[in-house]
Amino acid sequence: MHETNETRIAERRSSPRTGFFAITQRWREKSLIGYATAVITSGLALLVTYQMQSELQRVIFVLFFLAVGITSWVGGFGPAVVTILIALLGVDYFIMPPGWSFAVPGRMDIYPLISFGLVSAVIAWLATAQRRLSFELADQTQLLQEQNIELEVQMEESQSLQEELEQTSDELVATNDELLRNRDFLAQAQSTAQLGSWEWDLSDDRVTWSDQMFRVYGREPGSFEVKYDVFKNFVHPDDREMVQKIVARSRETGDPFAYDHRVIWPDGTVRWVHGRGRVEKNERGEVVRMLGSGQDITERKNAANAQRLLSEASEALASSLDYKATLRAVANLAVRDMADWCSVAIGDESGRYENLAVAHRDPERVRWVEEYTRLNPPRFDTPTGVPQVLRTGKPELYPEIDDKMLEAAASTEEERRVVRELGLYSAIVMPMSAQGHVIGAITFVSAESKRRYVEGDLWFAERLANRAAVAIENSRLFEEAKAARAEAEGANAAKAQFLASMSHELRTPLNAIAGYAELMELGVLGPVTEKQVEALGRLQRSRRHLNTLVDQVLNFARIEAGKVQFEFASVPVNESLMKLADMIAPQAAGKGLRYSFDGCGADIAVRADRDRLDQIMLNLIGNAVKYTPAGGAIRVAVDCDPKTVSVSVHDTGPGIPADKQQVIFQPFVQLGPANEGTSTGVGLGLAISRDLARAMGGDVTVRSMNGSGSTFTLTLPRAATSSNHAP
Repeated sequence: MHETNETRIAERRSSPRTGFFAITQRWREKSLIGYATAVITSGLALLVTYQMQSELQRVIFVLFFLAVGITSWVGGFGPAVVTILIALLGVDYFIMPPGWSFAVPGRMDIYPLISFGLVSAVIAWLATAQRRLSFELADQTQLLQEQNIELEVQMEESQSLQEELEQTSDELVATNDELLRNRDFLAQAQSTAQLGSWEWDLSDDRVTWSDQMFRVYGREPGSFEVKYDVFKNFVHPDDREMVQKIVARSRETGDPFAYDHRVIWPDGTVRWVHGRGRVEKNERGEVVRMLGSGQDITERKNAANAQRLLSEASEALASSLDYKATLRAVANLAVRDMADWCSVAIGDESGRYENLAVAHRDPERVRWVEEYTRLNPPRFDTPTGVPQVLRTGKPELYPEIDDKMLEAAASTEEERRVVRELGLYSAIVMPMSAQGHVIGAITFVSAESKRRYVEGDLWFAERLANRAAVAIENSRLFEEAKAARAEAEGANAAKAQFLASMSHELRTPLNAIAGYAELMELGVLGPVTEKQVEALGRLQRSRRHLNTLVDQVLNFARIEAGKVQFEFASVPVNESLMKLADMIAPQAAGKGLRYSFDGCGADIAVRADRDRLDQIMLNLIGNAVKYTPAGGAIRVAVDCDPKTVSVSVHDTGPGIPADKQQVIFQPFVQLGPANEGTSTGVGLGLAISRDLARAMGGDVTVRSMNGSGSTFTLTLPRAATSSNHAP
C-alpha cells in the first residue's frame, strides 16, 4: 500500500496542467512565440487602421492599444514594447502625412505619438504585471492543489502505515505465541527423547546447557554454572580420557564428533549418554565455538546388552545338557552386563530351594557369600524374595532397596550387617516355570553399579528365566529319555536274545521233522501209501512255511538291533527284475493272474545290497500275487530321475482303506479276513521291506483306493554311471 501511494503522488505531480493559464504559461516560456505575437498583432492593427484611417482618424491608435494588450498578455513586456515601436513607426510611415515616408512630425502630430507610446507602455506594464500576478496565482493554486493531494496521500499513507503497524503487531504477537509454543514443544520433545543441547564459547570457557541437558546429567536445571572442567567431573572416570581426546581432536581438525560415555549421577547411579558435537569457526578459520547435544541412552544400552545376553545365554544353554554348568555360565553372563550379583535357585511351590549358581565379578566375594550361606542357611518362610516367588509364581521388582526392606528381610543383626556390606541397591526376582509349574527362580541384584531396575527390565529377566527353565526341563527330559532308552535297549536285547533262542529251539525239531519226512517219502522206514505221500507233502510245506516265519522274525529282530550287514553295489534294475519274473510268473499263472514287466534301460542301476533288493521285491510282488483275486493283473514298472529309481508294483486287488495305509507297515499287522481270508504269515513282510529300504537310503510307499487295487513303490538312490552323470 505504501508503494501504491507514492506512485499516486508521482502521477499527480507529473500530470500536465490544463486550462488557459497552463497554455499561456507554456507559451510564455517560449519567447519566440511572444515576439511573433507582437509582430502579427501590430501588423494586423496597422493594416486595419490603414484601411479604415478615414473612420479612425480621431482614434487612430485604438487598434494598436488592443494589439499592445494582447502582446503584453501573451508575450510579456518585451514583445509589448516591440508592438509599441512597430505601431509608432507604422503610423508615422503609412498613415501620417505625407504618407509612405518617414518625416519629422509636427507639434500637432507628435503629441498623439508620445501619448500613445506612454499610455501603451503603461498598459503593457500593467498587463504584464497583471499577467505575472495571474500566473503566480495559478502557480500557487496549482501548488496548493498538489500539496493538498500530497497531504491526502500522506494521510492515506499514515492510515496504511497504521494498519500495517497493527497487522505487524498482531503478527508479532502470533509469532511470539508460536515461538513460545515451539519452545514448549521443543522442551517437551527433548524431555521425551531425553535429549539436551549445549553450546561452548571457547573465548571465555562458558558452557550453556538446556534444561534437559541438566537432567541428562542428573542435575536440576540452572543449579550451577557450567564449565568444561565441571562437565568432565560428571563423566565416569573410565571414560574421561576418551571424551577429552575426542573433544581435543575435534578442536584441532574441525571435524564433528560422536561418542557414547557413562556419567555418574549425584546418587551414584551410572547412566549412558550419547554425545554429538561440531565446531564453528570465525573468518580467520579459528574455532571459536562448539555446539552439540547429549541424549540419555541408558535404556537403549540396557536393551542392547540384554538382547546380546539373551543370545549368548541361549547358546550357552543349548551347548550342553548339563544344566547346572550352563546355569552357572548364564549367571556369569548376567553379571557382565545386567547385574552385579546373579543367583539361580531350583525349588518348588513350597518355597524351599537350593542355589545352583551364584555369580559376581569378584570371585572372592562369591566364595565369601557361599561360605556364609553354608553357615547360615536361608529361611524358606520369608514373605519376600525367592521363597515368595516360588510360592506365588509371580516376579518381584525392587527398584530401590531401602533400610525398611533390609530390616524385613534380615532376622538377625548379623544378617543386617552382611546385607549392608553387600550394598544392595535394586533387585529383580523372576520365577522359572516349565509345563505350568514353578521349578526355580533367578535373581538379579544391582549393588556397586547403582543400576535402578525398572518395569522394562522385567521383559529381559522373564525371557532369560524362560530359557533357563526350558534348559532345565530339556535336561530332565533328556535324562528321562536316556533312562527310557536304556530300558528299551535292554528290553530289545532281551527280545532279540529270546527270538534267537526261540528260533534255535524251533529249528531243531523242524529239521528233525524234515529229515524223518524225507526218510518216510523215500521208503526207508517202510512202504508208504499214496495218501501218506500226499500227507507227507503237506507236512513238508507246513515245515517250510514255519521256517520262513522263523526267518522273518529273526530278520526283523536283526534289523531292529542294527545287526543287518549290507554289501552296497551298483545293481542293474532290469537284470534283477527279469530274474524275479522267472520266479513269480509261474505262481501268477497258476492263480490265473496276468503278470507283466516290460523291462527298462540296461543303464538304470541302484546303489543297494543285491540280496536285500531281491528280498524287498519278492515280498512286494508276492503280496500282490497273494491278495489279487483270480483273473486280475500285476504290472511292474520302473521310473527314474537323475538321483533316484522307483520300482512300482501295481495290482488289481481289493485295495487298502486310507486309514490302514500306514498301519500295514507296522510289525505284526495284517488286514485280516475283511480284505482277504486266505492271508497267511505274521505281518512282518512290509515292516521288514520298509526298514531294509530305509537302511539303504530309500523308502517303500503305497497308493491305494479301497476296491481299486494298490500300488507299492520302492524308491532307492540311483547308482552313479557315465550316462546319468554326463554333462
